Amino acid sequence: FGLQTNATLATEKIIDVLNKYKVSVGVSMDGYNKANEFRVNHKGEDSFDAIHKGALLISEKAKYFSGFLCVINVNSDPVKVLDYFKSFKPPTVDLLQPFGNWDNLPHNDTVGKLGEWLAKSFHHYVSEPGFDKIKIRILDDALKTVLGGKPSVDWFGNIEPDYFIVTTDGNYEGLDTLKVVGTIGRELNLSVSDTSIEQIRQSDFIAMRSLGMEQTAKKCQDCHIFKWCGGGYLPTRFSKEDNFKNTSIYCEDLKLLFRNVAQWCNENTEVNKDFISQTLLKY
Repeated sequence: FGLQTNATLATEKIIDVLNKYKVSVGVSMDGYNKANEFRVNHKGEDSFDAIHKGALLISEKAKYFSGFLCVINVNSDPVKVLDYFKSFKPPTVDLLQPFGNWDNLPHNDTVGKLGEWLAKSFHHYVSEPGFDKIKIRILDDALKTVLGGKPSVDWFGNIEPDYFIVTTDGNYEGLDTLKVVGTIGRELNLSVSDTSIEQIRQSDFIAMRSLGMEQTAKKCQDCHIFKWCGGGYLPTRFSKEDNFKNTSIYCEDLKLLFRNVAQWCNENTEVNKDFISQTLLKY
């Protein structure tokens, strides 16, 4: 069992209960105070101090502290964000693309800035001491795919789904981040009271997340980094006109990230070197 929290209500008593039942605890925050500016409380007030205090308590007392979930603020300093999280010694940091789609682009000029932010964070991640015991999944997956492996989560293209969501009212959801496109592939209209887990696993709603080429844009299939990015994250490819058969809104940002990752791999490893070199020549 796992719990994701903004940590503002964390107490030692609550953490004792979570420890007793072996519940993993992750904290949602976006980094140092400037990076965390969009996480305000219900009064619209800055919440950084409260989250920071709770995160400290959880990282010190929770036996099953799982790390941080961070929505990238492209106007923050990626080096300061990573170093802030590193101070808590978390096992994992998830850097999330701000979700949006072609009909509803994210605010803050995120499209066009995300690639540079991720590239800077990648170089800091692989060059600075102290990150060897911290897994930053989107950066790890970028490395894996460039070196010829498969991503562990579905940031890059459609991989076989290995999870679905059970909401607090007992309803199943396919992919919760599809909230940014509406109900498609998310609201299954099935619940624990009438449908077994095995039935959900076999459903078309889950299968749609791994259809691969059937819902990938022709432009992506012809692209020299398709083997790496897989067309991008499913919610970021949606439009009402073409469903998911578009490039990601972050297409150019992904190209910038993977160019930096590939150049680093080309200079620092011998793995998959010929393919990496040939791909870099096409940039």
